[in-house]
Amino acid sequence: GKQNRYTWAAVFAGPGMPFHSISGCVKYDLKTGQHIRHDFLGGRWGGESVFAPVGDGEDSGFLLTYTYNPQDKSTELYIVDAKTMDPNPVAILRTPQRVPFGFHGLWVPRED
Repeated sequence: GKQNRYTWAAVFAGPGMPFHSISGCVKYDLKTGQHIRHDFLGGRWGGESVFAPVGDGEDSGFLLTYTYNPQDKSTELYIVDAKTMDPNPVAILRTPQRVPFGFHGLWVPRED
């Protein structure tokens, strides 16, 4: 297998939150041991993020997940910069209909 420097994981909100209570994502640097966390804004909760690569850097890309917005009961595509894990998401795109939790995807390079 290929050795990786970075990995991303879901952050579980803990007791008192609704079912499937992922409240954010965290990036781990396996070389330095450092980590940085991104919490979903506005009380949103969602699913596991999928990494969509952009460019040559191992951590160059975006984390994509569907989130539930309790403010208006909508489903959104929530996008985080995987390199910086900026507290402000790259985009939050409202979907035209509900997307059930558990929907999974995988980004595979065209040449693979």
